[in-house]
Amino acid sequence: MAFGASNISLGAATGLQVGDAYGGGIVFWLDGNGGGMVTATSPLPADPNLGRWTIFTDVPGASGTAIGTGYQNNLDIRAAGTCQAVNYVFDSTINGYSDWFLPSQGELQEVHNTVRQLMTYPTDNLYWSSTEVSASQAQALRPWNGGFQGYAKGAALYCLPVRRFLSEIPPFVGQYTQGGIVFYAANNLALVASLTTSTTTAQWGCAYQQFLNPPGIQDNTLGGGSPNTYTLVRDCATANIAAKRARAYTDGVYNDWYLPNMAELQTLNAVVGTNPGGLGNLANLIVNVRYNSSIEATSGMSFGIDVTATGQTTAYINKGDYNYWKPIRKFQY
Repeated sequence: MAFGASNISLGAATGLQVGDAYGGGIVFWLDGNGGGMVTATSPLPADPNLGRWTIFTDVPGASGTAIGTGYQNNLDIRAAGTCQAVNYVFDSTINGYSDWFLPSQGELQEVHNTVRQLMTYPTDNLYWSSTEVSASQAQALRPWNGGFQGYAKGAALYCLPVRRFLSEIPPFVGQYTQGGIVFYAANNLALVASLTTSTTTAQWGCAYQQFLNPPGIQDNTLGGGSPNTYTLVRDCATANIAAKRARAYTDGVYNDWYLPNMAELQTLNAVVGTNPGGLGNLANLIVNVRYNSSIEATSGMSFGIDVTATGQTTAYINKGDYNYWKPIRKFQY
């Protein structure tokens, strides 16, 4: 599968049940909206050349554990370098399908819990997930008891391909799905804002520390707030900053939330925020307050927006000031 392409197939899942043969494998999870996930009927062998993680640095974005985060983990891992285990699965064609990927910890756990009896499921070695633990370890499944452990990335383990199928209707702006409200959906990328109303404020943090090294705190593309947040969480020692709070946020299902950059924050407010020209206050933004973005301006300043009842203005703010924060997440479709 070409890197960055979204070949996750649309499907008509009416009447499907977990355990059914479908889409090149076995259904192990259904989302209730006509989509779901399929596992291959057996893992790829623990090949000494292909079955290793082989990226021995922290990978921005590869910490998703929940069901639904595995595909994005794979994209982030491939963007960071050559991970043999991910490529091993990502480049496979199985039963006519070429959109397989290495599952997240939660997805792999679900396979083990639901359909392992229907598969060829060897238990003489561990299984890689796409969920990173650290620069040297990633989460691996112990198939003999269903537990997970951080395991050395250089080990050759089984790699189990999974794939997703979506309902016939792609995500759309204003839809409640994937943990919140969709505020952008185009070019195979969807952005979702949490429905939480922030009642606390936080600093941007690390005043007078400028982040000049890649990936930096300057990615203002849609979807780019995620690597910005990763860099802030990794490199800023200040506790409880907005990026760390956004990254620690969970809605009980998804835990790959991040602090939006300016483009994402402005799009959010214009589309589903408080702006009457948009869809109303679907994202529970507070009026007449300032929201942090993940974009750095200078060593002492960052960018944000002032939210008003009629729109928004760009704010140029001290990193030490306390402002509101809004977690968002992204997914490919």
